Order: sequence, then C-alpha cells, then structure tokens
Amino acid sequence: MADHSSFPAWLGLVYEGCRRAIPRGLQAETIATEEAYLRVTAEPVTAPEDVPRWPISSCRGYAMRASDGSAATLRRPVVFELDQAHGSLERRADRPVVHSLLPNEVIEVHAHSPLPKNADTVVSIEENKPPTGRGFRQVWLREPPSAGAHIRARGSEFAAGTTLLGKGQRITAERQALLIAAGVRTIKVAKRPRIGVVVSSYERCAPDAARECWQIPDSCGAYVRALLKQWGHDVPAIEFIAPPQRPNRHSGPTREAELAYQQRIRELAARYDLIIGSGLLGVEPYIRIGLNDLQMFGGWPDNKLDLKQIRGETVNFALSDERSPKWTEMVDVWDEAGRLVGRCGIGHVDRATLVNLPGQPGTVAMLMHTVVRRILDLYELVEVFPYKFVESAGPHWEIGELARDVERDPKLNAMLWARIVWGPRGEPLIDPLSDQRPHLITPFIEAETIAAIPAGATRLLAGSRIHFLRLDATRQPGQANRALPSLIEEPLPKQEEKQVELQIVSPSLTVSESWSRLDPWLADHPEEIPGGLNAGAGDEDIRSLEAALDIALPEDFIESLKIHNGQPRIAGDFFDGDSLLCGRDILKAWKVWHKLVVSGDFEDCSAEPDDGIKDDWYNLKWIPFTSNGAGDHLCLDFDPAEGGTVGQVIRVWHDDDQRTLVARSFREWLHRFVVEYTDDEPED
Repeated sequence: MADHSSFPAWLGLVYEGCRRAIPRGLQAETIATEEAYLRVTAEPVTAPEDVPRWPISSCRGYAMRASDGSAATLRRPVVFELDQAHGSLERRADRPVVHSLLPNEVIEVHAHSPLPKNADTVVSIEENKPPTGRGFRQVWLREPPSAGAHIRARGSEFAAGTTLLGKGQRITAERQALLIAAGVRTIKVAKRPRIGVVVSSYERCAPDAARECWQIPDSCGAYVRALLKQWGHDVPAIEFIAPPQRPNRHSGPTREAELAYQQRIRELAARYDLIIGSGLLGVEPYIRIGLNDLQMFGGWPDNKLDLKQIRGETVNFALSDERSPKWTEMVDVWDEAGRLVGRCGIGHVDRATLVNLPGQPGTVAMLMHTVVRRILDLYELVEVFPYKFVESAGPHWEIGELARDVERDPKLNAMLWARIVWGPRGEPLIDPLSDQRPHLITPFIEAETIAAIPAGATRLLAGSRIHFLRLDATRQPGQANRALPSLIEEPLPKQEEKQVELQIVSPSLTVSESWSRLDPWLADHPEEIPGGLNAGAGDEDIRSLEAALDIALPEDFIESLKIHNGQPRIAGDFFDGDSLLCGRDILKAWKVWHKLVVSGDFEDCSAEPDDGIKDDWYNLKWIPFTSNGAGDHLCLDFDPAEGGTVGQVIRVWHDDDQRTLVARSFREWLHRFVVEYTDDEPED
C-alpha cells in the first residue's frame, strides 16, 4: 500500500501504474567514480582503505613520543633539540618526515600532515617555545604531553570495509566527493535507459523549419531534453515526425502514410529504451491521432495513467514488441547494514517504452516533473521482494503551507506553478502564481515549485497544509517530510474581519518533549511560577475526570496531566496570563458554566466566533484547562463547527462575545508556548 502522506493522494494509483511502464529489472554497469554523478548504486559500496590511511597531525606542532616528555614540569621543563636535517618544515613541505622516531627525537610537522612512525602525540608549536634568548631550535615542554593529543588516528573517519553507500542510493555531488576521498575508483551503478525525445505535431515544428501561419516553433521537445540532461541523462537530438492525416485509416494514401508513420516509431523503438513524446493535445479531434493512439505500438487497453486533475489529465504509454529473448539475472540481496542475505532472480524483458505527454507546453513540463521523473527513478531503483534496500523513488514531495487563499474545482484536483515566499515570522510559504492558463509559457518559467491543490467545494485557505514539489531535483532531500494523511489538505481557519493573528505551526515537539524543555527553563526562572507546578495525575484521577465531564480527553492532554496536574492556587499567572488548572479545578470551572447553561442564562445569547467554532455563548463540550481568575478560560473544543478540529484550543470570555481560535490541538498550543518562552526571553 502506497504511503499517500508522501505525495498527493490522487497520484497513488498513477505512481503504482508507472511500474507497468518499466519492462525490465535492474541492470548494472561499472563506471569510473568521477563519472557517477546522479547515478544509482547497484550494490553496496565499501571503503577500500582507511581514511585517513596514516595517522596525521590536527595542528602545526612537534611530533614526538609522549613517554619522552613524561618528566616535564613547569619548574623543570624537558628540553629537546630539533634535528637540523629535517626539523625545518620549509625545507621539505612537499615530503613530510615519516621515518621512525629515535628516542628523544622531536620533528616539526604541518597541520594535517602524516606523522613519523612511533610518534604518539603532537605538542602545539605556540605553547612550547623556548624562553626569549634561549636556543633557536629547541622545544621546551613544561608539562607531560598526553598520548594521542592533536592526532587523527588512522581510520578515524572510517575504516576499510565500512559501508559508504547502500544499494539503490543516488550519487549526489557530496556522495561522489566522499567516494573519491575514500579511494573508490570504479563503482557499479544501475544501467540507465537510452532515451529519445520525439515531437509529433501538426502545429509545432523544429525551430529552424519553414512554418505555415498556424505553426509555431516547438518548445516542448527542447524543454524535455534540457530537463533530462539536468537530471543526468544523455539525450541525442530531438526527432520531429509529422503525424499522418487520417480521415479514413483503412484505404488509399492515408493508410500508407499511417503505416509509414508506425514504421518510423518502430525504428526508434529499436534505438531507444525509453521514448518520450509530445506534440498533440489530449482532446478531440487529436485523441486517436499519432502518439495519442498507441495501440499500433503494442499498447493494450489499460495503458493510461489518469491523474484525475485539471491540467494534464492523462499520460498514456505502451511497450514495443520484444527485441530479444527474456532472461533472468541472479542478483545478491543485501540488508541495510551491507550484509549479504541471499540471492534473488530478476526477470528482464527487452522492450522499449513510449511515454506520451499530451497537452500545451506548461502541461508537458508539469507531467515531466510529476510523472516522468517517477518513471526514470523506477528504471534505476529496484525492489526485490521481500527486501527493499533502496531510497524511495521520486519525485520527492514535501509538505508546506499556502501563502494565500486558492480557489478550487469541486471535482477535479489541480497542480499549480508556485514560488516560495517568506511569511511574517520568516517561515517559507507556497505562493501559487497568477493566471495559469495551459497555453501560457511564463507561469512555469517563473515557478520554483509545483503546488498540489485537492478538489473541494470551498476555497483552500491561507495556512492550509499542502503537498509541494521543488523543481530543482539535482539536490533532492534524502527523505521527504511526512505528515498523517488526515492532516494534509485540511483548511485552517482564517481571521478576516477581526485582525487576530493565528500563528500556524506544525508542532515538532511531543507533549513530553515540550515539558522536558520547559521544566529546566522554569527551574532557572522560579519567579515565573511561585510554588512551581503540581506533580502528575494518576490514571484513576483522569478516569474520574472523564466520567464527570462525559468526555474522552485527547491523548496529548492526558499525557500532559500525567506530567503536571496543573499548578497550585498560590501560583502566579504564567501561561499567557492564565494559571494551568488541575483536574479538580477543571471540573469545578466546568460545573460553574454547566449550572448557568442548564438554568437558561444563555438562551438569548450568541457569540461572535472565529471560523470553525460554534456561535454558542458557552458549549458544554468546551472543557476549560486554564483560568485568569476572572471567569475567562482556554478551552478544549470537542464540538467544533464546520472547518474546525475536534480538540482545538479556543479562548472563551465570560463577558465578551468573542470566541477565538488559539491552536489546532493542545499539543500545538503547548509546543508554541514552550518555544516562545525557551527560545526568547519574555518581555517585561
């Protein structure tokens, strides 16, 4: 089952369907490490030698044996004469001295240079100078040197045999530098497909070709080829093939032209493993013309990947006839520690794949980033059941927040070109560009990311969390950030008429982590809560509180009660001007409101709530957990309005009709409060 939290949900079936477009298993080839940038390892890579391969000095100083200076004291220093033959670094900076040290011999060494044999310590050149007027080439030790001081031992970075990269990892520039530094000269990598780019269109033609008034120079093919080269693939010149006219495909010259067209495509299938085509729109009357009709290329009815979105609704593909007999390759299977755990057979089918990208240039560009990148990764990344020892296939979607409201289609999903902008607190936000009509070029030229906008009947509000995809894949993240599916594509309440700032955060601290960070801070600032905080509540106390409130409290709030059951009555206000209530005081405050509600005191009263909060003056499903002593509380809301979240934190005033959304959960509220107080000193 695909983890839809790592990419938009509607791409789940599409990404699974991409596997059908890959006809073969992983094949490998051995290349020079210097040529391995952006390739994928076909087997674990181990260090052939220790790094460093010889003990080296970490500073400029004097290499010696620690035992020779063991008698040194401040009053009776040990003095060494430097060997004039090789004591001067300036003489042999190109060839450090590495012969075995004689007893009481000291040799001056550069920082990061190999040490002489038998040297087990380096003393600093600055701290061991002779007194003024004494010997010029002497070393004065005023305390015994420590063995191993200022030395990087052989193999201290990693030892020979250490696994540097596992199987299925992409070789970034940093990883390539690591391999070269470790002495890896050649590397076995996944074999990449031979890729051809084909433009087949009535409207678009080669940039230097003569054109009719309705024709335009093709930009799709050039963009596809450039993007493939950016991703590390070698791509020859673009093939321009005009599709045949087909008013009647069964007779006359039209049929002959179509057969000739099919033959051209089959010739390309003999030269390339993967053909990426474009040029026609994916609508009538083009659906059964040229590369939009792949049945002639050995396709089958189930050869469309339906994105269920507004732009670029489908990607169709097909496989050629077998170009050579099938064969099975036996490969080693390694665990995550680089240990060989068995062998497995991978079947290979020698077929070419044609992937057609219908639509305008912006659509083709978006399909390249969202779908073709997945197919290319699957050519190199292999899963051998039941083992999976590879980095996940891209593209690597991330989770971010919208910078502004976005209108949505009620039924169709959308992908929008977007930029990264910075919010008022310096946080990155995803800002979709304006006017993204498919035929326009400029939107995707200015874009930095693709924003995934789910279908919906209402606007997606600023601050809502969405998936987004960075367009620069040359330095992709090692692991895409994740969130629970229920937290993705969920609109957050927005303050419009009332200028109330709601800080949008995705809490990274659990409740226990928040308290473990706040408790030491409070210990250093005891004046903030005179009397401190209470000890944690027991399980029986919490069960009794839930029974009295007729509410199942959320796990994050229960976790907090078990750590600190509120604060004593004598304590001053601290939590945003409130005191944290213990279980007994929570029930007491709730009973005061319960009595007023039951007596009908609020029958003619209504509040002015933020979005996601009901307009009750008080709702018995609002559970107070702080108090300012004047009848005002922060409450957990277990009966939110549409668009709200069960368990959200709201502010309730006893004499004001405002009902304000403070946080989406108790955990988020506590996280934000802790970060504010422990990262920055509170203002007086």
